[in-house]
Amino acid sequence: KAWADLAARVKETFKYNEDGSRVGLLEDKEVYLIITSGGTKINSKDDFLTPWLIHVLNFFGIKNINIIAADQMAIDYDKSIKSAEDQISKIS
Repeated sequence: KAWADLAARVKETFKYNEDGSRVGLLEDKEVYLIITSGGTKINSKDDFLTPWLIHVLNFFGIKNINIIAADQMAIDYDKSIKSAEDQISKIS
């Protein structure tokens, strides 16, 4: 939450329209989220972090969001690392 508070800057990352609505100013940006977890599966019903991060980035106008997940590391560490490495190798 502290990061979002620091990143939310009027006239830099978003602006207010005359009617009070907000619009993100970072539409042309691409983001790579690297998310790790001990046991939570990314994008599962128990994953509260990923949807929140996407919401905040969308608020800033960022829609091009790529997620690299190394999830459930406590369950199968090697599989999690291999999966993340495979996702990274597909980035062009």
